Amino acid sequence: MGYFGDYSKTNVMLPKVKEVNKGKRRLKKHKYKLWDMVAFKWIAEREVGFISELKTNREGYATYTIRSVSRQGNIYYDMEVDDPTDPYSYISTILTKSISDGERTLIKQRTHSYRERIGDIPRTQPKRIPNVNVRELDDAIKKQKAFVNGEKFW
Repeated sequence: MGYFGDYSKTNVMLPKVKEVNKGKRRLKKHKYKLWDMVAFKWIAEREVGFISELKTNREGYATYTIRSVSRQGNIYYDMEVDDPTDPYSYISTILTKSISDGERTLIKQRTHSYRERIGDIPRTQPKRIPNVNVRELDDAIKKQKAFVNGEKFW
């Protein structure tokens, strides 16, 4: 026995959580569309993200792949809406309705940049503003040509 005594990975117990989805039905049809913003629970923590893929699992229930915005870079696969079988990780319809305006704008920005990256929408080019007056530039070029050709020396 070491410092941790009888600890082993098989004896790890998840904390008891209130089963908020008890008695709810699992959905066969998709409730959310691609690129919709959602709030979801992951190990009893609230996170926000957007749906990047629609799938169905082996039993035929609707599942989603979610890209997290609150934890950038995290991708959560096979999440169900209000899943009664898994109280630790699910998409919450109640939390999705309560997404704040700041979170909405952040999700829209991240969704837009992700869609540009994968080529779903064309990239937007910044508008170029010339910082030189064209007439002044033409006059300067004419003076330079005249000086080089020896027509006007001062």
